[in-house]
Amino acid sequence: MTTPTAQELTTLLADLQRVQTESVTEIRQLRTDRDAMRQQLDTSQQQVQTQQALIAQQQVQSAALVQLGEAVKDLAEKSGKKDVPSLIDNKGLGKPTVFDNDDGHFMEWASKTANFIAGVHPQLRVVLEWASDHEQEILPGDWQDEFGGHTEDAIPNLGQLVSQL
Repeated sequence: MTTPTAQELTTLLADLQRVQTESVTEIRQLRTDRDAMRQQLDTSQQQVQTQQALIAQQQVQSAALVQLGEAVKDLAEKSGKKDVPSLIDNKGLGKPTVFDNDDGHFMEWASKTANFIAGVHPQLRVVLEWASDHEQEILPGDWQDEFGGHTEDAIPNLGQLVSQL
């Protein structure tokens, strides 16, 4: 084994210093990259938390809207009002008087009554025309058989409309 010369030792020392300097530079770069990744991770975690909070808030709002819808539906059912408000002010339709059992007044009374009912509930005009064509007594289930939900000429909410007459 030979002893290295001073020149060889100087070269070896210079190589070691160069490797050390490169290593220190690489370590500094790795630390900088690590810090940047930590910052990105922190930002991402904050965004996830914000999104989770928004989702939770939307779920609460959605549940509240469902409850509001149910409350409105319950209120409408309890109030006994029809689902669709009338666009006609029935106060100005000339509400017919109670029939006085005078045959001479029947046609006028029947016409006013039919016009009033059709003004408030236009879909009932066909039912009134059907009824006026009958010569015999109309029983309570007859109109349901003719215009109920199972028929071709079905009128939606017919039972509710007839109950208002």
